[in-house]
Parts: sequence; C-alpha cells; structure tokens
Amino acid sequence: MTQLGGTAVRLGLGRLVIGIAWLAAITKGFRRPAPEARLGSGETSGPTEPEASGPLLPTG
Repeated sequence: MTQLGGTAVRLGLGRLVIGIAWLAAITKGFRRPAPEARLGSGETSGPTEPEASGPLLPTG
C-alpha cells in the first residue's frame, strides 16, 4: 500500500468516499440496517468443498 502511485491512492479514496455516501443513502443516514447480499439462482450460499475421493495424485 505504501508504494502505490498517487493516482491509485486518489482513485481508491474516491471510491471509498462514494461507497460510504452510497451506503448512507440506502440506509437513510445509517438509521436502517444495510441490505444483505443475495445470491442469484444456481449459486451456492458458501464455498463448496471437493468430495473426498482419496488422495490427490498427479496425472500424466
């Protein structure tokens, strides 16, 4: 973070300010809870774990 260019830092801070302002607007000045993220159809609610089928061996 300390070695980022000035433009990258300004853009990042600008995006942060816009995000906070947007959150304040949709929560009516932080008086209402923030909306929860909802997943669309076909997506899972969390990370999936691979099936346990034994040790992983190199192929080829």
